[in-house]
Amino acid sequence: MELCEGGSLEKHIKQMDSLAEKSKIITDLCSAFKYLVNIGVVHRDIKPGNILKTSNGEWKLADFGFATEYADAIKDNKVSVGTPIYMAP
Repeated sequence: MELCEGGSLEKHIKQMDSLAEKSKIITDLCSAFKYLVNIGVVHRDIKPGNILKTSNGEWKLADFGFATEYADAIKDNKVSVGTPIYMAP
């Protein structure tokens, strides 16, 4: 696992002013989501605490403890997994 010394988005979110920095986060996360879709994986716990900044300024999606294959997520749709405050209703 890569060392992400920059901390989590949860730590940085309140002090972000720059539109460029926010765009960088969105771009990096969209790249991660695209990769997950292409390999058929559902993360199931996306939240600011699971988005980490590397020492070179890249943002990475972390904590795949609840991740599953898309087909399995469809079968287990009666089971709620994730952090309740960040889950879709």
